[in-house]
Amino acid sequence: MAVTLYEAGVFTWPQFRAALIARISAWEKDEHWNYYQHWLDALQDVLVGLGTVSAEEITARARTLARRHPGHDHLNDHGHP
Repeated sequence: MAVTLYEAGVFTWPQFRAALIARISAWEKDEHWNYYQHWLDALQDVLVGLGTVSAEEITARARTLARRHPGHDHLNDHGHP
């Protein structure tokens, strides 16, 4: 998604890189490391900062996705209820 948005001209790679560096720098004060989470947070920071999406929209979408049952995206039934 990040590469597609970059290629579409939504943001520049230096903008994203700066946001990712900021997230990783903030992590150094925290005890948990999750590179994917920092990457995702940096992408969200850039998109919110540019007004492409609001923080509220991101939160609402994350809540919607979190409510989906496990296996929701399987094309085949593997015995899920």
